[in-house]
Amino acid sequence: LDVVRADTYVTVDPENPVVVLPNIVGKVKVIKVYDDNAVVRVIRDNKKEPITLKDIVIKHTKITGR
Repeated sequence: LDVVRADTYVTVDPENPVVVLPNIVGKVKVIKVYDDNAVVRVIRDNKKEPITLKDIVIKHTKITGR
């Protein structure tokens, strides 16, 4: 699974004041599933920007860039 962090940018456009760009920051593998949560193992992350609590885990996407 991909771990994604959204970078938010405020623009000068009053009609669309915020742009959110997803950024893949790592990969995890599910180890154990419970009723309300799961345990994952980090497969890959960026040592300068490690995975944090507010990052989102999603099914693999075709998001490019870092």
